[in-house]
Amino acid sequence: APSGTAIITDYFPQNKRSLAISIFMSAMIVGGAVAFVVAGIILEKTDRFDLKRTETLMPYKQSEKIGGWQYVGMRETILKRVSFNFKETGSGDVIALELSKPKPDKPADAYTKLFNIHFIAKRKSGEAPISDEEKAFAAKMTKNIAEREGLNLKETRKPLEKEPLHFVIPAKYKDKLFYDGSKKELVFRGVMTSADKKELMKISDNPQYSTSLIEIYNQSNYYFRRSDNWRWIFWILGPPGLIFALMAFFMREPVKGGTETYLTEKEALKLDKEAKPSIMRIFKTPSVVLMIIANILATFCVGGLTTWLFPFVERFKGIESSEASIKMGPIVILFTVAGVIVSGILADKLFKKTKRSHNILIAFSIIAALPFMYIFLYTTNRLMLVGSISICMFFLSWINGPQNSLLVSLVEPKLRASLNAVHILLIHVLGDAISPLIIAHFSDRYSLQVALSIVPIFLISGCILFAVAGIFVPKDLADLELRMKSEAA
Repeated sequence: APSGTAIITDYFPQNKRSLAISIFMSAMIVGGAVAFVVAGIILEKTDRFDLKRTETLMPYKQSEKIGGWQYVGMRETILKRVSFNFKETGSGDVIALELSKPKPDKPADAYTKLFNIHFIAKRKSGEAPISDEEKAFAAKMTKNIAEREGLNLKETRKPLEKEPLHFVIPAKYKDKLFYDGSKKELVFRGVMTSADKKELMKISDNPQYSTSLIEIYNQSNYYFRRSDNWRWIFWILGPPGLIFALMAFFMREPVKGGTETYLTEKEALKLDKEAKPSIMRIFKTPSVVLMIIANILATFCVGGLTTWLFPFVERFKGIESSEASIKMGPIVILFTVAGVIVSGILADKLFKKTKRSHNILIAFSIIAALPFMYIFLYTTNRLMLVGSISICMFFLSWINGPQNSLLVSLVEPKLRASLNAVHILLIHVLGDAISPLIIAHFSDRYSLQVALSIVPIFLISGCILFAVAGIFVPKDLADLELRMKSEAA
């Protein structure tokens, strides 16, 4: 990013620079947003069972006899499912009970629904159909495993710190959800499905209650393995990265400062060869210092919001993270990219009228984004949820292009990459590196919704500083021009 922004600045003159850098910055935004969508699809398509974990679900040992059947072990099928195999002691017939991911459109018996899985009794093609006795045995085994899983869940539950929580439980959950006073923990009998979690989350906003429910739900789905399929993302995205890296060797190196209108070609060449400006010049430019601090505050807010976006949607809006990333992601990406391009075009056009155009645009974009951020946090309507976060990101994306193009225009060409490096280091170390931790602290103490509601205060503070920085911009640009002309002479 530091080298990229600096080299683009030397390729494009001031009146076209904001759009060029906005397009460049949009690549990072789009890349990060697309990652959610692509990763969601990859994880969904490559889900598989963990054989070691799944083996603990089986209540029988190898070669153990159950009635007229003998358990002969388990294996992984071609479709990455787990198959429990049983052999009838008399005839030698084999029945395979496959564990598969549940599908809402397919019916299942009561025990299977409780366990949130499907057991599929299968024989080889051409053999006799599955008998009622075999189906009854499969149902019995499912019941045994469900009961055992319920005990496992109870053992792994983390204790609640406070006394029993008092809330009204829906009638159908009276016998499933209860508070164990002796162990001070919330217990759910059986296995919690996503539908159960969605309905139970509506009961109370107490953060301990929410945390306990989420952990119960996560434990209920622990038999899927997600420990190795993330590698596919790197196999898919790695090779294109190497190709683009190779292409960088064939790029023409521009003259530093060659696109500045106040320098002649001869002056630009001389400065490129001889100029050695001090890095301390960065910290002696008021508008640069103020804009860096302002962007730290903005990054604190936006970074924290991005990190906790999907957990928030899952907990408070009842939408699964994978569903949100695949269905909501593309719409948010489209609005974000549109915002980046629009901000670049507006910044270049308005700069001809006032040198403070970039700061005005950034301040306006933050003020415009804030109402939609709060609508997103508190709406219960799904259409308003998608619309509000899309418009919010549309306006927040206005910060990147104008901010970066103005920053590099306020210092000497030979300091631009260094300035960008300092800028990027500070906004991440003091911004989005610590904001998720602070949000997490307030989420534990109150709730994630309350924690995210506090964060925009930092964005408002950043907005004020962006506006104040605009006061110094015309003078700082004029001082830079004088220094460059003087040094060239």
